[in-house]
Amino acid sequence: MSTQRKKKKKKKSNRGYLFLALIALIAVAVVVLVVSSGGGKKPAPADNPATLTGNGGDEENPYAEEEDPEASTYKVVREEDKVKVEDLSVTEGLDETWRNILLLGLDVRDFDTSARSDTMIIGSVNTKTGAVKLCSILRDCWVNIPKVGEERINVSYQYGGPQLAIKTVNELFGLNITEYVAVNFSTLPHIIDAIGGVEVNLKPEEVPLINFGVGSSIWHGQKRGYDESDLKNDELPEDAQGYTLLTGRQALAYARIRKIDSDFMRTSRQRTVISAAMTKFRGQTDTMTLLNLANNLVGYVQTNVDTMAMVGLAVPVLRSGVNNISEMRIPINDSYTYENRNFISAFYDIDIEANKQALHQFIYGD
Repeated sequence: MSTQRKKKKKKKSNRGYLFLALIALIAVAVVVLVVSSGGGKKPAPADNPATLTGNGGDEENPYAEEEDPEASTYKVVREEDKVKVEDLSVTEGLDETWRNILLLGLDVRDFDTSARSDTMIIGSVNTKTGAVKLCSILRDCWVNIPKVGEERINVSYQYGGPQLAIKTVNELFGLNITEYVAVNFSTLPHIIDAIGGVEVNLKPEEVPLINFGVGSSIWHGQKRGYDESDLKNDELPEDAQGYTLLTGRQALAYARIRKIDSDFMRTSRQRTVISAAMTKFRGQTDTMTLLNLANNLVGYVQTNVDTMAMVGLAVPVLRSGVNNISEMRIPINDSYTYENRNFISAFYDIDIEANKQALHQFIYGD
């Protein structure tokens, strides 16, 4: 009798740990993608940044200065332009201790809608140690996309979904990626609010920019008719500074700040939010809180990673802690020319071989 009780209790515990591991993996992917990309509600390709039509009719956009100035330079991809991917061009013989997954951040909410992947990150997880390596591929890399030709790498998703994005990355950099996690923008505020906010050490000069970002987030959501009734709309007090508990909208705005210093500090803020969110998340053990978080995440994530694979990845990551993360970006320094050609600003003449070698050294080197 007692043996049976023990078996039942063990089974229940395993299910709980399984659930926690799954949610942790998704949460890591979502937070990393959103803050690495800058997040925010970027306009769909057809949107005019200066004027949006929504429930409130036409209205001048008071936040137009933060919109994507390159949006109008992208081609319209018609259904007949789409590419069917036969294979993923997987490179054989790589160290399988490292599991490579392509993380994609999309600028739409509907996964069935054609979209550019405004964020592309190669996420490499060591299945033994739990170490995580993240390589951001800048969206304006001008490369050869299979069956499409020379274009910015972020349109690979638009032409052929995650399969073409994976194939493009594999062919360019000699990788073995077969799996992906795609995340919609505007996700970070929902996650942060679901876990009760994150604590960040604020500087006084960051506060007005955070409040500006909160207003922008609210305005864009209303104009596009998004249901954001679960989000908090509070702004920070003008005299806020030091360690402060941020809401979801505030945390997203904080992660996007770059005007007062540099992109280096912006990435530092992004890492601060990632660390704070995961620290807060790992302290959650209440079943209802985890269920609430799962319900908030499910509509924002699309993946072909199966359940047991998620667990196999999440468990060592959770054990190793969130500080065991290394980062790099492509293109590497001195391997490209950044300029405007035919009204398109991009990273041209990229030395693909140099970037491939640097990436392999980053992932597989000592």
